[in-house]
Amino acid sequence: MFGKTPLPAGTGIHFSPDGKPQWCFLAKNYEINGHLFIGSGHNWMTCFYPSGQLDGGGLVNVEVIDGIPCACAYPGPRLFRSNPRTFFYENGKLKSAEVAITFRYHGQIIEKGKRIELKPDGSINSIK
Repeated sequence: MFGKTPLPAGTGIHFSPDGKPQWCFLAKNYEINGHLFIGSGHNWMTCFYPSGQLDGGGLVNVEVIDGIPCACAYPGPRLFRSNPRTFFYENGKLKSAEVAITFRYHGQIIEKGKRIELKPDGSINSIK
């Protein structure tokens, strides 16, 4: 159990100096809060807030989360590749992601490969 989130057996967990769980390497691809994250190696950390709520990680598949098509992560080493990690607010809403396809969001065209960061209300904070 990682805070409030059950994890698969064999998962390696890293703790802060004060004993709070911070991140883990999942033992296998594993679903957390309805999202499938990369496991089975040390290439992708799945991170958590001190409360145990999901902070972010690498998605196995492209997923539409809160209206944003979020890019999947690469299971292997990320040399010369982008960083398609997906991050969440503590309440589970999408915080930021690499966009998987070009699409329109709140009247604005967002190109594939750009990183979108949302405000807690779902409006756009930045696109890089």
